[in-house]
Amino acid sequence: MNVIVTRTPAGSAALDPPTLAPLGIYALGALLRLSNHEVRIIDPYVVVTQLEFAEHLVDAARTADVVALSANSYNWASTHQTVRLLKRAYPELKVVIGGIHPTYFPEHCLRLARADAVVVGEGEDALPQMLDAMQRGEAIDGIPGVLTPDSPDPARLQRQLLDLEGRSPITPAYEDVPAGIYDGLCVETSRGCMANCCFCSVASRRNWRSFDVDGAVRSLLASMRHVDKTSKQFLYLVDDCFTASPTRAKEIMAKVTAATTQAFSLGVEARINNLLHDGLVDSLARMNMGLIQTGVECGYDDGIKRIGKGTSLDRVMRAAESLSKAGLAGPSMFSFIIGFPWETRMECLRTIHFAASLIEKYGIRVNLTWYSLIPSWIWENRAQWNIPFDESVFDNDLWFLVDDYWWSMHPSMSPNDFRAIEDVISTYADMHIQVRRGSEFRLLNADDQRMICITPS
Repeated sequence: MNVIVTRTPAGSAALDPPTLAPLGIYALGALLRLSNHEVRIIDPYVVVTQLEFAEHLVDAARTADVVALSANSYNWASTHQTVRLLKRAYPELKVVIGGIHPTYFPEHCLRLARADAVVVGEGEDALPQMLDAMQRGEAIDGIPGVLTPDSPDPARLQRQLLDLEGRSPITPAYEDVPAGIYDGLCVETSRGCMANCCFCSVASRRNWRSFDVDGAVRSLLASMRHVDKTSKQFLYLVDDCFTASPTRAKEIMAKVTAATTQAFSLGVEARINNLLHDGLVDSLARMNMGLIQTGVECGYDDGIKRIGKGTSLDRVMRAAESLSKAGLAGPSMFSFIIGFPWETRMECLRTIHFAASLIEKYGIRVNLTWYSLIPSWIWENRAQWNIPFDESVFDNDLWFLVDDYWWSMHPSMSPNDFRAIEDVISTYADMHIQVRRGSEFRLLNADDQRMICITPS
């Protein structure tokens, strides 16, 4: 079949321009080519605006049998709008949507977009089966993880989570990635997380699964052949927790180092407790690290416990000290969130002060973000905080900037609290930290690029 694989640009693209090539469409495109389909991967960021993208896609779809789109909560609004344009232009065209947002809200997404099918969960098995069935003219509503308008019992549909044992990750079709647009490319070696943080949208919390080590290394090395197309020769491992098994992480890094002399920098997601494992920081220090992203979230122990992070401030400081001593302060980014639904001004300020203390003591970078309510445990239990919205809120292109929604996410905060927090952030200007106002707030050390930034999460 003639298949287009794509995703739409997010409404936030103007606020947060993409820096990494979208792994999903390049991986699924490669997978479908292996299944002998004729595949065109349409990168959403080759064009400038959503309107230009939609016009480009509608024109490209003239000769397609199927268009498959990947969606998250930030690009869902542009996704459903684009699907309806496609169906209006070509009523017989088959349109399939998948991704984390349709996985959380499959019935709503199917109904609103008027798509032919929604893939719920991980789609590497379901999507090829669906296309093969379409090619044979067979029904697709019985395929595991596939929801259609004809599905007899949508409520019983289960998310598909693949058994990755002995399985190699798909090598993305980065031969198709346009040159000069992105800072780096993405690769995965595992999925899921051992933690169960209440704010997180990861589909498989408490269910970390890893691909075969040698297969992961092959995928990394194959992707590396295209890293020269990027501005920073950067490879980012999108694993929710690359360091969940420190021994495995060290093995992958050692094998990659032994197999290539190509210049590149590496980015990973790490966990505080894993960074304290013997030898892991030393292994990271032997790589050319561009980013070590580590979620801390709260600057007080009660908050860390409440969100389910499974660590402590003492461990956070020990990890920061270890990274600093290993010469890894520069690429280390510890992320924090302020404004959880239960948080008052006091908890937010405790987090800000703790985050700033890490910059002062250890020289690491810090990312400090206002909480945004997305599909998660908190979303599922939002009635506790009298948050009145349902999944239709995400149908708005810039939902995270809607005042009513923003204030409902922060029921313990007032405008005066918000202004007081801004004032505290401004006091860090005395530390030669600049403050930029607008749709986002950044505290940026002009000398060494250490950063606190507050943006939509």
